[in-house]
Amino acid sequence: MNICFLTSEFPNLRSGGVENVTYRLIKEFIARGHNVSCISSDAPSSEMDIPFRHLCIRNLSSPEKSISAFFSANNVNIVINQSIELQWRFILDKIKPNFSHVKFIKTLHTDPYYAIKSVRDIEPLYVTHGNLARLIYRFSPVTFLRYYRRYKYLRSLYQDWIYFYDAIVLLSSRVLDSLKKITGLYAHHKLFAINNPVDIGGCDNRDQRQKLVLFVGRLHRMAKRPDRVLAVWRKIYKDFPDWNLIFVGDGPMRHSLEKFCRDSGMSNVLFVGQCDPSQYYRKASILCVSSTSEGFSLVCAEALLSGVVPIAFDSYGAVKDLICNGHNGILVPPFDLDKYAKCLIDLMQNKEYLEQLRYNTQDSWNCDWASIDIIVNQWEDLFAKLI
Repeated sequence: MNICFLTSEFPNLRSGGVENVTYRLIKEFIARGHNVSCISSDAPSSEMDIPFRHLCIRNLSSPEKSISAFFSANNVNIVINQSIELQWRFILDKIKPNFSHVKFIKTLHTDPYYAIKSVRDIEPLYVTHGNLARLIYRFSPVTFLRYYRRYKYLRSLYQDWIYFYDAIVLLSSRVLDSLKKITGLYAHHKLFAINNPVDIGGCDNRDQRQKLVLFVGRLHRMAKRPDRVLAVWRKIYKDFPDWNLIFVGDGPMRHSLEKFCRDSGMSNVLFVGQCDPSQYYRKASILCVSSTSEGFSLVCAEALLSGVVPIAFDSYGAVKDLICNGHNGILVPPFDLDKYAKCLIDLMQNKEYLEQLRYNTQDSWNCDWASIDIIVNQWEDLFAKLI
């Protein structure tokens, strides 16, 4: 196949999940003999170590013409749109009639209800406001109006995708019904589920563990909500002076999070910035996931494959593909911080319980979502159905 990926950032292993996953898929497709190219909104990295043709459309006066020429020059017959940006939809709308032989695939790397659930993320943060401000926000008529308007937006968006694309790929079969419910199309042949490949870079479940709790991800308000982790930690940190909380990642919230720690006197919290998390997976005992929604939580999967016990809110469908509550991790009702704190305390206090859950993370090693081979097989099966 001659495959072309459309992305926002250039595929790489150091950015967010979409860029990481795209990089791994490109590498495996090339290894299997496919011709792979990529068009991105961002410039390529100087650290690119796999050969594939690339076009950056930033600052192009006529991206439609450039992309059309790129498709023709590379004999593209499969296009995989990995980006949520509307820019790509407008461009493809103009050039698709000239490429009737090309099959267009749209991937959704987040929860189908992401825009609706993210209304909750506009609320005042735990690191800057009190409970009253959040309570007022949640019951405000403006908030309910936002829910309604975003539902209408998603319904229109997904219906357009089903009309325009030849296939829509979600990251979990558990969320297919969510998209069907929003669109009102309950038995559509264009919907598929293929999860993301996971690679933990040589972590070993036999590594010696420390009294260390991790948060790994962008320090960003929307979806990730690292302020929830700090709100939980403030409830318990005085009782666990020998435990440390480490934030691996960077983003616009870092300054306010660090200030909250200083103002609250939480000295056992460390921010290490954006780096390879594998060195911390090898040492940590617990991973805290505080997201409002996810498509497929790569950090949760990486933690399980590294022998780190995850605790997360039961707020998105794919989380149950990864965590079996009380067996290899903990699921907390969204977004009960008191319950989250209690579950975290149970893990930190009860070494035998923590070790049992950690031992059970080995069940994840042979899961389908842990194998790039199985995932690329599923992609190739989809290509065969389309062409």
